Amino acid sequence: MDTSKGYGYCGLACGICSENADCPGCRNEGCGQRQWCRPYQCGKKQDWAGCWLCPDFPCDDGMLAKLRVRAFARMLD
Repeated sequence: MDTSKGYGYCGLACGICSENADCPGCRNEGCGQRQWCRPYQCGKKQDWAGCWLCPDFPCDDGMLAKLRVRAFARMLD
């Protein structure tokens, strides 16, 4: 596991994500998914460490609609 990628705003451990092996992690420069990724956009806007801090969590938008990602975020809560 590549721990340098850290955790995404959605709660997914970027180092074990199979969505895009070339992605450096959403908190690092160069992630090509940031433009459409709702958890990234919302987390940056709210200045939260992750979606699990949101009072509306879990939402069904974007990555959080996937059960695996939602489970990771719940674990971090």
